[in-house]
Amino acid sequence: MSTIPTDQQANFSDVLEAALSLYNGDVEAARHWMANPVKGLGGKSPVTMLATREETQSVLDYIGRLEHGFGA
Repeated sequence: MSTIPTDQQANFSDVLEAALSLYNGDVEAARHWMANPVKGLGGKSPVTMLATREETQSVLDYIGRLEHGFGA
């Protein structure tokens, strides 16, 4: 993965933490999910949605839905 700009590091950290929770601490699975397109996110990869807090929140909301059994 490329270096995350300083202004996006907190967003990355929040999404990584949520993805790790989703994948029960499996770092490789969480990183793979973050780096690849997700249908429920409009085909965007979560890591490309870190530029704004709004997009980051969309990723976090989606993870929350997945954790509760609700997909796209």
